[in-house]
Amino acid sequence: MKIIPVELKDGKGYDITISNPEATVQDYLNALNRAIEGYDFERLWTPREKCFGCDLCCRERIPLTLADAVILAEHLPTNKKAGWEDALAEVIRKYCRIFVYGDIVDIHLRLTDDEACPFLNEEKGICRIYPHRPLVCQTFICCPMTGKAERLREALVNWGEDELVRWWMKYAYEKAIAVWFDEGDNPEIDLGCFDFVSEPFKFISGYSKVKIRDVVSPDLWKLLTTG
Repeated sequence: MKIIPVELKDGKGYDITISNPEATVQDYLNALNRAIEGYDFERLWTPREKCFGCDLCCRERIPLTLADAVILAEHLPTNKKAGWEDALAEVIRKYCRIFVYGDIVDIHLRLTDDEACPFLNEEKGICRIYPHRPLVCQTFICCPMTGKAERLREALVNWGEDELVRWWMKYAYEKAIAVWFDEGDNPEIDLGCFDFVSEPFKFISGYSKVKIRDVVSPDLWKLLTTG
């Protein structure tokens, strides 16, 4: 997998190409993290050449994937003796907000009173959990990107959040949690009627277990692998 610097209309950004059909989401993250350190991209939100000390993107909506929540449960103080599922649920309850709009469920990090990520060191403008930061954070570089690079990021973030929603609803149903979301706008979801088993919860095993070709659409996979 290669991150390729390219000149786009908004400045120097990047494209992505995949040569290995077994490429995983972790391979993608590794490539992007190397690119952040190795390339001088055109910064769109800040005059800085590097992200260090800029916290603008830490004040946006930050959706979580199932793997993100599992990773946080492993590295944050939680009651792991109760079992990994309860530790995961503890992370969701403590650090996330769950919104239901009709039949749509959205799980993202609960912002502070200052409208910032709960893991942001606001004094220094840096992430306190940088090595374990969520997928949406790892895949955001404040620079232009090609259409297929943007589509890949959106597909992985959306699919991963869907997996977290599915897991949380399954957990809430099995634990008979009466109030399982924080805020609702005409919620139309019956936990008892929700389909919990149509897809495996692959992200529980981590990003290294999830093949990109299993997540993206066939047309996007073709674009990513043909240059």
